[in-house]
Parts: sequence; structure tokens; C-alpha cells
Amino acid sequence: MKNLLKQSLAALTAYKMSASQLKKISDDIRVTAKNAIALVRRGSIDAAEPAMQTAEKLLHDAAELIKKEPGLGWEGFYAEAVEEYVEAKTFCAALSKKALALPDSLHIDPEHIIGGIADATGELVRKAITDAFAEPIARIEEYRAIVREAVESLSAQSLSGKLRGKYDEAERNLKKLEEVVYDLRLREKK
Repeated sequence: MKNLLKQSLAALTAYKMSASQLKKISDDIRVTAKNAIALVRRGSIDAAEPAMQTAEKLLHDAAELIKKEPGLGWEGFYAEAVEEYVEAKTFCAALSKKALALPDSLHIDPEHIIGGIADATGELVRKAITDAFAEPIARIEEYRAIVREAVESLSAQSLSGKLRGKYDEAERNLKKLEEVVYDLRLREKK
């Protein structure tokens, strides 16, 4: 019993040390991704690219830790950081009209991808509202089409728990975009 307890305590200590490192990396990923989102929202897609590269380097660092301690991949702080990265990557891709591509080498679970893409629909709503008077309505309709495609893809799945909440939020975001387009169309007719 004594040896088993000693081994278990050593394993727990090692896990906690790795978790502490991953928490710091995850915080940096989240901050960097939020910075990229803010830059893109202000129309600085090119300026967001270095932030996205930094986030990807940090994700590689996280992947190395997770290789050693696989359970770390399910820590909440890591999941939040990955979702924020996917949200930023999706938002950048949508506004630059590029295909969304995530590096294969990153440890990104499908749930994190789904959550990040669903969260990006909210950023598209914010961008549409900001752009409503500065951009042609066709641009706002592009945002709506992107969100509609995401909602349709998500609706084909039987989502539950946290992902169901993200799907519901994406549906609300689509409704908001439809209202923005409707209001803009009404103003055009006046």
C-alpha cells in the first residue's frame, strides 16, 4: 500500500505541475486569440495574422504537454483556450474569404472545433452590426450565409450539453443577422 500511495502521489504531483504549465499556456492562447478577434473586428485582418501564429505556437507547446499527460486535454481551461483559438481562426477565415484550415499537428478535439465555430457566429453578428452602415448590404448577407451554413450543419447533429447551448446561441445569432438584413432592406426602400 505504501509504494502504491507514494507512486500515486508522485503521479498527482507531476500532473499538477503539468496542469499549471498548461494553464499558463492556455491563458496566453486565449488572450492572443481574443486580440486577433478584436483586430479582425476592426478590419485589421493582416495585423491579426501574427497573433494567430503566436496562438498556434502556443497550441503546439500545449500539445507537447498533453502528449506526456493525456488527461490535460480535457481540462476546462484548455478547452476554453482552444475554442477561443478556433473562434478566432474561423472569424479570420470568414472575413478573408479563405477556407478554414486548422493545423493537423494541434491537439484539437471535435467538440472544441464545434464550440469555436459556433462562437464565431456571434463575432459575425457583431461585425455585421458594425458594418451595417459602412459596407454594402451584400457583405452583410455574406455574413448571414456563413452563419446559416454553420447552423444548418450543426442542426444535422444531435447535440447535447454544452454543445447544444452553443448551437442554440448560433441559431439566435442567425436570427439577429436576418433582422439586420431585414432592417437594411427596409431602409433601402425608403
